[in-house]
Amino acid sequence: MKYTCPSSRSSVRFGVYEFDLPGGVLRKNGTRVRCQEQPLQVLAALLERPGELVTREELRRSVWSQDTFVDFDHALNTAIKKIRAALNDDADAPSYVETVPRRGYIFIAPVEKVVEQEIGTQVRSWPGVNPVAGAKHPRLLTIIGIATGVLLILGSIWKLYVVAGMK
Repeated sequence: MKYTCPSSRSSVRFGVYEFDLPGGVLRKNGTRVRCQEQPLQVLAALLERPGELVTREELRRSVWSQDTFVDFDHALNTAIKKIRAALNDDADAPSYVETVPRRGYIFIAPVEKVVEQEIGTQVRSWPGVNPVAGAKHPRLLTIIGIATGVLLILGSIWKLYVVAGMK
């Protein structure tokens, strides 16, 4: 189940990765993955049309401006290699980016849209987690709760035996 908010910006999730489309930030399990701007722009173009062929020409138009003079084939191939390295993907057995020789690329992994509120808090559901609770360290909170309970019990026992026994 996904919670949605009226005015929002979006990210997409695929596998253990999440990509903030407007911000151009790639994360793996919540940790930012370092990648250069052009490969991230290519990845964004592929993620905007998951499961569809994005041609080399479409990528050239969306990532490189017309007044930019580069060896486009080399630049695009390098960008795809950097995307695959960032995603730990394999060109021979791809999980994310599939090459269609001489035509373009297809983002082949299932993609889920993640909606974020304007204040930047992600509102989504994970199995067994209440998205409203939003605790960053649930284990730490559990340990603190248990320790507090044990201290209360020990304090009560001390009061009963030591303080009450002195009267």
